[in-house]
Amino acid sequence: MSTRIRRGDIFTYDLDIPPLGSRVMADPHPVIVVQCDEGNAHSSLTTFAVGTSTINRVFSWDCILETGEGGLANRTRICCNQLHTVEQSELLEVNRIGRIPASKIPALNKALKYALQLPNY
Repeated sequence: MSTRIRRGDIFTYDLDIPPLGSRVMADPHPVIVVQCDEGNAHSSLTTFAVGTSTINRVFSWDCILETGEGGLANRTRICCNQLHTVEQSELLEVNRIGRIPASKIPALNKALKYALQLPNY
């Protein structure tokens, strides 16, 4: 890993987990790092939410990124109810797509708070 991973970074990642029901997991998908920068700096692990271009419905735990935002080729639903933790070294620099626009961070935070039922603080 040549560059530090930061919250909001977007990568393509293959979870290599068969899809089941509504899980977004087969084949490579965009993922967005949601772990705080301090955690990324001091841990070998990071946590991300999975993205999908399949947008049949949008839920309160979703954050929508439009085509081109963060370097994404398609309109993408970030599923904040599908969080995964991996070794940072698994997020390869060659698979880095971009970063979530700063204007979308409040929507991402709101979706994460809803998914995890976190109170406002």
